[in-house]
Amino acid sequence: MLIAGIDAGGSKTECIIVDTEKDKIITRAQTGAANYQVVGLEAACREIKLALEQAKKRAGISCLKAVGIGLAGAGRREDLVKIEREMGKIMNSRNFFFSSDAHIALLGATGGSTGAVLIAGTGSIAYGLKKNGAKIRSGGWGPIIGDEGSGFWIGLEAAKKAVRAEEMRAEKTELKNLVLEHFNFSKLEELIPFIYQQQLPRQKIAALAPAVFDLAQNGDEAALEICQEAAAELALLAHSALLKLDYQEDKIAAAGGLIKSSYFYQLLKEKLRENYELEIYKAKKSAAYGAVFMALRELEN
Repeated sequence: MLIAGIDAGGSKTECIIVDTEKDKIITRAQTGAANYQVVGLEAACREIKLALEQAKKRAGISCLKAVGIGLAGAGRREDLVKIEREMGKIMNSRNFFFSSDAHIALLGATGGSTGAVLIAGTGSIAYGLKKNGAKIRSGGWGPIIGDEGSGFWIGLEAAKKAVRAEEMRAEKTELKNLVLEHFNFSKLEELIPFIYQQQLPRQKIAALAPAVFDLAQNGDEAALEICQEAAAELALLAHSALLKLDYQEDKIAAAGGLIKSSYFYQLLKEKLRENYELEIYKAKKSAAYGAVFMALRELEN
C-alpha cells in the first residue's frame, strides 16, 4: 500500500511516499514554505500540490491509497477546514487527511504512539496526546507573541545583541560581524528595511541560528547567553506541555531543525535534566512519516 506523507512546514514542504507493507520510503520531494498563516492559503496549497506531484513523478506512479498532510499554522479545526476546501479546488483530494504539523511530528517522533514532542525549528511548540486521544499543546503562538527558543528567536536575539553592542549598550561581541556576513550587509542599519519592509522574514532570520551555535562554541559570551536562554525556554515549554497530560511522563521526544545541532541538543538535554528532571530523545521518524501514520489511522477508522 502506497501512502504519501507531507510535512508542510514554516521553512519547507517535504513529501515522502511510503510502501507501508515494507515500511520503506520509495521517494521524496521538497518544495517551499507552506505555513498558510504566513504565505497565504493559496500559496501553501500550491506548495503542497507541487511537492506531491514531484514525488509521484519521481516514483513513476499515478495513484496512492491515501495522503496525510500536516500543516504549520493549522492548529485549529477552522484552519483545517479552509485548507481542505482550497485543496479540493486545485486537485482531487479524495482520501486526503489533514492535521497540524505538531500532530504529525508527534506521531513520527514516537513511532505512531502517544506521548509528547517538543518541536524546535523556525518556530517552537510542544504537543502531546492524552489517554483518550485529546490533543494538548504549549507554545505555537507565532513570532510576535511566542516562538521562544526557536530558530527565529535565536536569530532575532543575535541581531538585537549585535545592535546593542554596536551602540555600546552591551559588551563587545562577534555577533555584529556574524550578522553582517550572514545577510551580506555592509552596516547594521540595513537590518531595518530587511526586517520591517519584509514583514519579519522568519526563515531568513532563523537561518542564522547554526552560525550562532558555532560562535557560542568558540567562546563568544553574547552568543552563549542566547543559546543558554533558548535551551531554558524550550525546556520550560516541554515541562509545560507534560503538565497538561493526564498521565505521568518523564520524557519527551524532540524534533525540528535546531535538534540537528549536537551542541544545542546537549544544552537542551542538560536544561531539562537540571530544571525539571526530564529526559529527551530524538524523534524516531520524521514528521512526514508521522503524516503517513496519521493517514493509516484514518483509513482504519
